[in-house]
Amino acid sequence: MTTPRPGELTRVESKDLLRQIAVFGDPLPHLILPGGDPMQRVDVYDLIDEAKTLGLTVSITPSATRDLTCERLC
Repeated sequence: MTTPRPGELTRVESKDLLRQIAVFGDPLPHLILPGGDPMQRVDVYDLIDEAKTLGLTVSITPSATRDLTCERLC
């Protein structure tokens, strides 16, 4: 488990932000999770699932690190 960075949103705060984005209306924004490295968040897949449940499309821009494996992306 990685240590959250200073100012990083908690899981609850992140999900609240996703709900706020989802009420922007039609067409819904496309959510892009940029780096540093979004793969460092232990809850990144949970947040992606939450966004998709809310109807948002999601992209990530992971850094080219050892964490970027086929198993993590597929």
